[in-house]
Amino acid sequence: MVFSVAAATARRRFAMMAKQTTQRRTMAGGAAPEWEGVDKVVRGYFPKDSQLCMAILGGYFSLFALFKIKSAISKKAPKEEIVAAPSSSSSDASGMPSLDSPEFGEWIGSESFNKMLESA
Repeated sequence: MVFSVAAATARRRFAMMAKQTTQRRTMAGGAAPEWEGVDKVVRGYFPKDSQLCMAILGGYFSLFALFKIKSAISKKAPKEEIVAAPSSSSSDASGMPSLDSPEFGEWIGSESFNKMLESA
């Protein structure tokens, strides 16, 4: 019984939604509006809404492209390049050698390894 009530309610809702969408779709548009001022000049070149939309989007895109070209031309070169710090391959008192180097085993038994463990 619950399913039959739910099905009837769903059918009524779908019927109401279908009726509303059909009414909206069948409405006829009125006469074309009379344009005045700047709109009259613009609509003389672009009578359809889609043409006007593409013209506006084209204008925005051209402004964006001009800005990007201007910024690319006027970009200043970097004054100095960043150089990476040289890595030390030898193990000193404060540095840890890489895991792949043969000095790593010696470093584990050294005093600097013990100091590192105590400080941590």
